[in-house]
Amino acid sequence: MENIVELAKLMQEKINIMTELFYQQNTNAYQYLNVILEGLTQLINLLVQYQAENNEKILDEQELLQSITEAFTAMQEGDNVLLADLFSYNIKEQLQTLIDCENK
Repeated sequence: MENIVELAKLMQEKINIMTELFYQQNTNAYQYLNVILEGLTQLINLLVQYQAENNEKILDEQELLQSITEAFTAMQEGDNVLLADLFSYNIKEQLQTLIDCENK
């Protein structure tokens, strides 16, 4: 679980940087997006494995995937503000749920 929480914290930090770049209309934000997507993929894999091994549902990974899908739709439509908002609010909130589980 510790690996999941640490990765979730790291992803939140990277999301903060990326969203700020998107709000500034800086194209470097897409480089952060690639890193974040790789990290989220790793996080989801760890989460699925942990939940299966411990028979414990911490977070609905399908909900996280749905938020990522919505972000991709925003990206395809060229709506970088919506893309940043989805990461900044929806995805970061879901990551916070994972982080909060460690404190329980």
